[in-house]
Amino acid sequence: MNRPDEELLACAVDAILSNICVLDGAGNIVAVNQAWRDFASRNSAAVSDGFVGENYLTLCDAVVGDDAPVAAAVAAGIRGVLRGDIHESSHNYPCHSPSEQRWFSVRITKFQGDDPHVAISHVNITDLMRASVVKDAHQQKLLRLQKLYAAITEADQVIYQSSDLPVLFTEICRIAVDLGGVTMAWVGEPNLETERIVPVASYGTGRSYLDGIFISTRADAPEGLGPTGIAFRENRTTINQNFRVDANMQPWHGRSTPFHWQSLAAFPVRRAGAVIAVLVVYSTEANAFDQDEVLLLEKLSANVSQAADAIAIAQQKQVLEQQLKQSEETYRTLFETVRQGVVFHDKEGKIIAANPAAECILGLSLKQMQGRTSMDPRWGTIRPDGSPFPGELHPAMLALKSGRPVYGVVMGISKPQAADVVWINIHATPIFAKGTDAVECVYAVFDDITETVHLQRELENQANRDFLTDVASRRYFFTLGIQELARAERYASDVSLLMLDIDHFKGVNDTYGHAAGDLVLKGVAQLCQEALREVDVLGRIGGEEFAILLPQTSGEVALEVAERIRQAVKNAGIRISTQADAPPIHVTVSIGVSTLGTAGITLDALLQAADTALYQAKKSGKDSVCCSFDSATYAVKTVSTPV
Repeated sequence: MNRPDEELLACAVDAILSNICVLDGAGNIVAVNQAWRDFASRNSAAVSDGFVGENYLTLCDAVVGDDAPVAAAVAAGIRGVLRGDIHESSHNYPCHSPSEQRWFSVRITKFQGDDPHVAISHVNITDLMRASVVKDAHQQKLLRLQKLYAAITEADQVIYQSSDLPVLFTEICRIAVDLGGVTMAWVGEPNLETERIVPVASYGTGRSYLDGIFISTRADAPEGLGPTGIAFRENRTTINQNFRVDANMQPWHGRSTPFHWQSLAAFPVRRAGAVIAVLVVYSTEANAFDQDEVLLLEKLSANVSQAADAIAIAQQKQVLEQQLKQSEETYRTLFETVRQGVVFHDKEGKIIAANPAAECILGLSLKQMQGRTSMDPRWGTIRPDGSPFPGELHPAMLALKSGRPVYGVVMGISKPQAADVVWINIHATPIFAKGTDAVECVYAVFDDITETVHLQRELENQANRDFLTDVASRRYFFTLGIQELARAERYASDVSLLMLDIDHFKGVNDTYGHAAGDLVLKGVAQLCQEALREVDVLGRIGGEEFAILLPQTSGEVALEVAERIRQAVKNAGIRISTQADAPPIHVTVSIGVSTLGTAGITLDALLQAADTALYQAKKSGKDSVCCSFDSATYAVKTVSTPV
């Protein structure tokens, strides 16, 4: 190579943003690019020539401390390449500076042929690592929220079946640990004589922590300044995200050290609004309780509080029945103050009485409710699936007819002057005329579970959506597809299906990284969505493959839709960088089209036909649309259709 060629090559290497150096056969640094020199000078003021002339292996062997293992691995890779044992070696490693967290990827490659030189490049992969960390954190949070929701669901079942508060406390601790993801949970009740909070139930790892523990109910005692004491006295949730450094936790630091706990949360358990106990949960992670988790744990403690109220109601009801209504005043007080709605129906099903909680939950005054039956259309009752709830199946009506209690019926009721419905869980119990088996009236007790229903629907929606592209997940797409095929066959209407695959997607990931690939997936999904109707269903089937269900759409129209999507993707540029001068990525897609043919065709057959057409589109050169149907007979067969 003559001198101008060498200078041109040096300029080209200097233009590369990655840090690059060249070693001779002995491991000496014989050349570096400008990026290498700049990085070396920033990290060591004494270095001006990028360590040219130094032995790279000697530099690696001299590294000590936390970076020594990485340096040793790099040195081993260099020696392997120099000996010819391997052609190349690569390692990812952290290289943090005082001002930021950084990660690099080092790649060691031997020159071609008999040339003994070795090239070493260091690429900054900080953005990719950060994106991976954020993605993993999001998935971990979603899993924890799903666990907490499962804990609430199981707790609700335990609550409705429990009539013993101590047993309920033990079960709630178990559920919080086994399903809620905390390390240890316990419930403490106040002892007013000793002014201490005494553990009455516990579960999980580290229960010996509670042996002989002293927690005061007083605010002027050091042992009363922790989250448990505050939650009890102030009737509020109290969180300590890093109690290892909290001076108020000093009385318990030594006791908790063997269990490595970092954070805890305390939730008051109430009965009739007053704190009767405190639920305390621990985690070995600092900052373990974010807003979403606290809300779910507060819901769990609120449900326990409702159970305490319900148990109190049940116990009081037994007393009232034994006393044959001799304690009318006590009953009336309970009726007026419980947080559950209570409604009395006469033997004809008409409402004759309701407590203030029922008025608040239903948004109606007692005067507005009196005389109504469950058959009144103004209730607008619906089932959880949205279908009408027949008035004759209302728990009160069933209890009147059968003379037996009816438990745990969920229904939605239209709330006057509100855009949404209120969801309740209702129990109905018949009351018999004295000395007979004739039903005299029925009382219905119900809880407002609107928040729980909304939370359940939100989690179901998350399960039905692909977390990256926000289109239908594979499982949900198949569910909708089966429903739509059944509807199409019932009404003899057309249904078409598109299978779409991003061309050369692996090259996008290899060239720009997986974070850029994720942006391309989201961009293609958005372009597809913009080209579709509201009734069409777009789903991510896997990787870079999408499926589109087109109800009431013939094969010819489906081809037009597919071509419109293909052109939209081809003409669009998808940005993968926030830098203003960064060019967008241009990708293309291949699409296979199939349509409903003979009666009784399955979704699998429709998908297979579209997939066959997609394979033909790929085979014919990509960036094309092929169909798998005959426009005259709609018989399923593979036909390549130019577009």
